[in-house]
Amino acid sequence: MVADNMLRSRGSKAIEALSRNAYDAILLDLMMPTEGGVTVVQHLRKVNPALLVRVLLLTATPESVLKNLERDIAGVVRKPFTRDELIGAVTKVAKS
Repeated sequence: MVADNMLRSRGSKAIEALSRNAYDAILLDLMMPTEGGVTVVQHLRKVNPALLVRVLLLTATPESVLKNLERDIAGVVRKPFTRDELIGAVTKVAKS
């Protein structure tokens, strides 16, 4: 799915959407209300690890906290980020 306005405010809603649709890139904020990006990454590790190469985490979380998450995903975009940084990261993931 190229450009889908699939905004999910909870990890559980993102998990539901991922089970029904295909995406070129998956942008996850670690700090979503209730279940966050960590929940989604953990879910993907169990049920569809192949999707992890499409995941970009958007965060201001310190690198030391991300070590366990970064090993399987496409990358991390640090907040605050510029429009060009985000577009570049998404383009790289979508092309891979």
